Amino acid sequence: MIEAARALTRTVEIADAVPAVRLAFGVGDFRHDTGMANTAVALTHARSQLVVACRAAGLPGPIDGPSAQADSVRTDTLFAAELGMVGKLAVLPADAATINHALTPSIDDIAAATAMIDRLGNLGERVVSGADVPRLASAKAVLRRA
Repeated sequence: MIEAARALTRTVEIADAVPAVRLAFGVGDFRHDTGMANTAVALTHARSQLVVACRAAGLPGPIDGPSAQADSVRTDTLFAAELGMVGKLAVLPADAATINHALTPSIDDIAAATAMIDRLGNLGERVVSGADVPRLASAKAVLRRA
């Protein structure tokens, strides 16, 4: 759990430490420690730091902290996913379904990913440019999440 400014400055070290397997953002404690507002803009840098540290350490994407307001769980989850976070802590059991739904690729996302893999080949046998490699990896990631 990254819950303080000092921890955020050391996310790469923490992510690299054995036996770390995943990072999570303790957003409430972090806000208390830093005095930051509970807004997407105020917390974007911290969330992005966690995403980058996890990637650099070869860990799965981080888990976002819980939403402060029950009516913002879906919006907060979608925003965290845009930044590369792959999960979200829930305060209420009912939040789990909302979080799962927000993190699950849509039918359109799945169709686009499938079309991309069909176009490029499952093993990349029809890749024609360097830009195709991350497109193929992204499409495969969508199907894994689905």
